[in-house]
Amino acid sequence: MLQRFAAGYPLMTPRTAVALILCAAALYLTSAEPNKLRHVSKFAIASFLCVFGVSELGQHLAAAPFGFSNLIFSPGNIPATGSVVTMSPQASANLVLLSLALISLNRTRRLSLVSEGLVVASMCVTIASLIAHLYQARIFTGTTGFNRISLPAAICCAILAVGCLAANRKSRLVKLVLADSLGGTVARRLLPLALAAPIMIGGLEVIGQNFGFYNLGTGNAFSALASTMLLCGAIYYFSARIHRFHKKQQAFQRRMVESEARYRDLVDHGAGFISTHDLEGRMTMINPAALRMIGYGEEEVIGKTLRDLMPDEHQGEFSVYLRQILNEGISEGLLTLVKKDGARIVMRYNNVLITEPSGNSYVLGHAQEVTELLRAQAALKRLSLTDELTGIYNRRGFLTFADQQIKLESHSGTSRGLSLIFADMDGLKAINDNYGHEAGSEALADVARVLKSAVRDADIVARWGGDEFVILTIGAKDENAELMIDRIRTALDQNNAVSSKPYKLSCSLGVVSLDGACDIEEVVAEADERMYQDKRSRKAERVNELTPNVQTLSPLITRAPQARIN
Repeated sequence: MLQRFAAGYPLMTPRTAVALILCAAALYLTSAEPNKLRHVSKFAIASFLCVFGVSELGQHLAAAPFGFSNLIFSPGNIPATGSVVTMSPQASANLVLLSLALISLNRTRRLSLVSEGLVVASMCVTIASLIAHLYQARIFTGTTGFNRISLPAAICCAILAVGCLAANRKSRLVKLVLADSLGGTVARRLLPLALAAPIMIGGLEVIGQNFGFYNLGTGNAFSALASTMLLCGAIYYFSARIHRFHKKQQAFQRRMVESEARYRDLVDHGAGFISTHDLEGRMTMINPAALRMIGYGEEEVIGKTLRDLMPDEHQGEFSVYLRQILNEGISEGLLTLVKKDGARIVMRYNNVLITEPSGNSYVLGHAQEVTELLRAQAALKRLSLTDELTGIYNRRGFLTFADQQIKLESHSGTSRGLSLIFADMDGLKAINDNYGHEAGSEALADVARVLKSAVRDADIVARWGGDEFVILTIGAKDENAELMIDRIRTALDQNNAVSSKPYKLSCSLGVVSLDGACDIEEVVAEADERMYQDKRSRKAERVNELTPNVQTLSPLITRAPQARIN
């Protein structure tokens, strides 16, 4: 096609075509998935091309046909001139540069930089050849019309050079052009302009002169004016863009500084425990409030793990915490720390895993001291479940813990033996009437103390209300429950024997065994009924004890009036 439109226009020689095809094959082996066979094949092809190119260059320098390339390709003589058709000097130079670039490509960092330099040199030779074709400057294309580089060969060399740059994983030029930065933007905008503008302006100058539109001086003036205006316009355009970018960057930096200052103020003046630690738990930052909480200095904490501040019995929890924060990205709960003075504090924490855009990760922690709050909650719970007068459980406390024991009994599948004892204090009204309500309160407290001492620690003792008490015995069968009642009566008798108070303590007792799942209120009602049976039985016994004395006194009562009459 070139010969049809431009007779005598040089075509690509067979040796040049074969060399460029081999160069493309070596480039493909470089970019394909690497293995030893591909690496050896690429090295062999590139080495052959390097020797081939040096041989062709040697022929031009010596002005004589020699070299092993002539063993493969027989030199062709042009009848009109007798010149030898060989690869052009530009094509030979490109072949040497590209083959050396392929040999050193992606081996070490330094060799990759050498490869990039060789490719840039090849691109310079190729661009000079393309411009020479446009300007018809034979000095840049070859020594004769038949051994100068052809336009297709120059284009192929340019494509191969770009491919070598793209295949270079350590190419600074490629990284710069593709970078999402100001430098990358400038490179992408200016490099095409720098390559295309002079060529277009020079081409227009040559075309104008060939068609006689202006003479050489006018063409040079036009070229200089166009180049100057284009260069100044490009400089102004990119300077304005850089200026706007710089202003935006300054505003962004100011906002970042202000944001960082606000963050620092929040951390420094925050009342909570704010800290950061790495993925192994080592502290990297801690705020002043946290240091005041634990009593340590910053230099004593930074670099240590939270495990170092935890009591021995809680240190195993730290490994569980680290696994949770790494797997789920968030962790919250209670943490016990030991202050420098040895005191313990409890923190309620809420920590999150932060991953920065750079890929670095750390844990941001925020916690509040809840030591006093937990104590207050425990005290409040204790008050809600404890009778204030006697110090034992109240009705709510008894129902709570008794229900737990009943469920445990039914779910465990083994019968431990649960019994409920209902105790009613005898004579509380008489004590209140004769000795005052304060004495009655003391009597209730004494009964609670005696009941508590008579049973085991595992048993649940509670004030049911007024002068009524309940006891849930654990692990007591029917016969053991009766023995428990005997122990209670014995304890009451022993207390009365040593007490200096003007009244005696006694209780009426009723006992019921619990079997499996049951309603605790119904069990208490049944035990209450049995207690009343015990109360009536004991009252009847006291009446029977007094009856003989009444019978003994009755004759004396009947004789007394008679004596007075006599």
